Order: sequence, then C-alpha cells, then structure tokens
Amino acid sequence: MKTGKSQELNWNTVTKRLPKHLHTFIVKQPYKQYTAQNQAVWRYVMRL
Repeated sequence: MKTGKSQELNWNTVTKRLPKHLHTFIVKQPYKQYTAQNQAVWRYVMRL
C-alpha cells in the first residue's frame, strides 16, 4: 500500500478487509494532538 511520505500505517485485520478503493482514505491519527475541545466537537457531531 502507498501511504504518505512520513506516515507508516499498521495494517490490522480490519483495515486489510476494507475494499482497496477505500485504502487511500486511511490515515494515521494524531491522537496526542487532540484537545478536550476537539473531542467535545466530535461527540456533538456524531450525535447529529
């Protein structure tokens, strides 16, 4: 799989089973950069 220049993804059983055309949308998530406000926004968006 091709990934970004500096991104190395770990392919697990779930990501390996995804259709190939969706692999381009898999990105590494910067969890340490998320703030409490980011989390609150996502909780609100997911409720909609």
